[in-house]
Amino acid sequence: MRVVKLFGAILAVVLSASVLRPQPALATQAASPTLGVTPSISNEFLAPGDAIRLSFWREPDFNGDYHIDERGFAVLPLLGPRNLVQLRPVALKQLLVDEFARELRNQEVQITLLRRIRILGAVAEPGLFHVDPTMTFADAIALAGGATSNGRLS
Repeated sequence: MRVVKLFGAILAVVLSASVLRPQPALATQAASPTLGVTPSISNEFLAPGDAIRLSFWREPDFNGDYHIDERGFAVLPLLGPRNLVQLRPVALKQLLVDEFARELRNQEVQITLLRRIRILGAVAEPGLFHVDPTMTFADAIALAGGATSNGRLS
């Protein structure tokens, strides 16, 4: 019974952090009929508290996680402050790739958008974590140090 409560509570937190996230007021929520894109968690806007991970092949000093402040801005290397909450993830990634291409020649940049979630319950290290959209529920539990002796994975 405890396991069900543990995972139910964690699932509720994960879902509330990613699905019930407030959206910018001026943004349209409709899917683009020409692209055939359906709304999903990976199609939502970033929000304050989220982060963006940059990985440069030839410029390792610029690698890192850049957090979005309460106004929706992150200070990115070479580009300075950028509002990251106004564009959908695909458009945001393309914009940043284009802007970095103007600043750095022959440079590949990997951009990963990280969502902020709260993991609570019978885990070793409950708290706030930044996860990428490819992580599974089990990955998120492992990120929090796994289940404690009170939490059972079976």
